[in-house]
Amino acid sequence: MRIDRAALPISLLAVSAMLIAVPAVVAGEDDIPRTASGKPDLTGRYNIASSTPFERPSEFGDKLFLTVEEAEEIMERTRASLARSNAASDPERSAPPAGGDGSPGAAGAVGGYNSFWTDRGSARFAIDGKFRTSILTDPLNGRMPAVSEAGKARRADLHPYAYENTGSAWWIETGDDPYDGPETLSVLDRCLSGRTT
Repeated sequence: MRIDRAALPISLLAVSAMLIAVPAVVAGEDDIPRTASGKPDLTGRYNIASSTPFERPSEFGDKLFLTVEEAEEIMERTRASLARSNAASDPERSAPPAGGDGSPGAAGAVGGYNSFWTDRGSARFAIDGKFRTSILTDPLNGRMPAVSEAGKARRADLHPYAYENTGSAWWIETGDDPYDGPETLSVLDRCLSGRTT
């Protein structure tokens, strides 16, 4: 086979033009916003709040999916709980006991936000029409493995002010003021990240 060297640059130019045009054609075939390079544009804000727990509650054992009825029952309980949490507070109520009332979450130790400030989600999400019992898929039991001793040591060094909320102003006694500036606050305190469990 003999190649015409004079036609070679024109052929390469034509092939290059076709390759450049393909992403533009593909991008125009769907409604997905695209970047200049043709890749999906994923910029923006996303609400990932869901009442599907990160870890599978122990009551479900190894059960991977809920029935539609079970999912709806949980969603209704969640919606009712949110409605109670967001109801007007009694202006005549007394202060909580020292150290909190022991209820779950930060508010139980005094100092947490009420439901107005957080969004735990009021719906479960379905994947292929099935409602999962947890977001976590590995390990198969849907639960976080125990933290190793090395992991506990690493975690302890992550933030010097990550103390348990006991309901007392411990920093007055220690002299370590965790509210002196953003440098002494964790990413959770600064609302840069949220817990999943």
